[in-house]
Amino acid sequence: MKGDITLTILKLIQAGDMITKDILNTISYFGYTETYRRMKGMKSLIPERKQILQKTIKNLEERQRISKLLCKLKTAGLIIKEKNKTGATFWKITERGKSEMIKKKYNSKPNYKIERSNEIKIVAFDIPETKKMGRNWLREALKNLKFRMLQKSVWIGKTILPEEFFNDLQRWNILPYIEIFAISKTGTIKQLQ
Repeated sequence: MKGDITLTILKLIQAGDMITKDILNTISYFGYTETYRRMKGMKSLIPERKQILQKTIKNLEERQRISKLLCKLKTAGLIIKEKNKTGATFWKITERGKSEMIKKKYNSKPNYKIERSNEIKIVAFDIPETKKMGRNWLREALKNLKFRMLQKSVWIGKTILPEEFFNDLQRWNILPYIEIFAISKTGTIKQLQ
């Protein structure tokens, strides 16, 4: 739950200065009722963002938790407070905050629709130590896709690899380190026969 709120706040801040100024300052300076009233009247918000915000500020305690979390995020160096030319204060996400947002977004276990295939696939990878989180994520994703480990970096399965899986590989920047083979004859591989 705490990670969800952090991710939501980082997403809202990354969306831009206007969103930050209109939403987070409103949350910080007005009570729940006033915040909700102002929020309902904001024409500049995209409906999707408005729904995210409505879910985030359900009551006064939630608003207070968000204020405390903003302070913690600032202390951790994930966001900073800046002033624009008119002197208005707004929150801005830092590079460290962006990387933390990516970690939180992809740290959850990957969940793909599993479709069986008659074709056997081998996924082999040699991901450098600097991309250790991506490597661990890949192993978890392959487990969830019902692949079996032949060696630590060689996996085999009879599942169709979904497009979302490849998109996630690109987001993790590990696609260049992965080779995927489709085989028709199993040879000495007995695990999937």
